[in-house]
Amino acid sequence: MLDKLNQYKEVITLVVFFLGGFFWIENQFPTKIDLTKQIGVLKCELDNYMKLTQLQIRSRDLEKSVQALDTDLEMPVAADIPPSFRDVIESKKSQRTEDVAALKVVNDQIASIFTDLGRQICGQ
Repeated sequence: MLDKLNQYKEVITLVVFFLGGFFWIENQFPTKIDLTKQIGVLKCELDNYMKLTQLQIRSRDLEKSVQALDTDLEMPVAADIPPSFRDVIESKKSQRTEDVAALKVVNDQIASIFTDLGRQICGQ
């Protein structure tokens, strides 16, 4: 048996060499399925980063709005102001309350996206 193997050792060497090269190429270069999965992961991450950017812009706008309303509401309120002006003040107070609540929601969403990106949820 060993004599027959010795006769074909060059052929066996060539077969092992080419099979090794084939398996190496399969492991080194991605297949179509691997590329499809990687593209899906990239799309997911891109979507998350786009949402994150939009939420950060929204958060900045809400912070500016709250600061502007705080500046408007810092005026001392006199007892003899007209009712229409009181309505404006109440309107600004309610707008500020709504903006603060919206800002909290937006900041929670930003934190959630940061957590998802940190856990690499798109790669799973």
